[in-house]
Amino acid sequence: MAYFPDESTRAALEAAPDAVIATGSHGAIEYVNSKAEKLTGYAANELEGQSIEILVPNSQRDVHTRLRSRFHENPVERNLDVRRDLWLKQKNGVLIPVDISLSPIPGSPDHIVISTIRDMSSQERRTKEDVLLAEIGASVATGHDVDSIYQILDHSLPILLQFD
Repeated sequence: MAYFPDESTRAALEAAPDAVIATGSHGAIEYVNSKAEKLTGYAANELEGQSIEILVPNSQRDVHTRLRSRFHENPVERNLDVRRDLWLKQKNGVLIPVDISLSPIPGSPDHIVISTIRDMSSQERRTKEDVLLAEIGASVATGHDVDSIYQILDHSLPILLQFD
């Protein structure tokens, strides 16, 4: 938390409506607000000093490291959800869909980047649940038996309850 020594800056970051995580150019977490603690399941002291990749799904860590390095070559404010589905890995291993925006702080030591992270679980879950209900409804309407409905659930439930 060395870059945010004054109380007013920390209070502003704490008051943000979303999770806020600040990292340096090498990916080390410098600051975490209470909403980020709640979202990730980690306490601030568990995250500060760790690599941001601790919050990236295992299958995406190498790609994320390369993308982070490339971002620091041209650090401009950007919203990441326009390019791909983004997932955050919580302490308990559960993956949750998120929207992430990056805001570099010009002239900061170690090229600090503020990441604001919004939990998109309820939106994502509603979409998946709507698809599941539509599949079940179509199966019932066409007279399929209970076994076909079970097959739909067997296929869909692991997708609704994603783990890494």
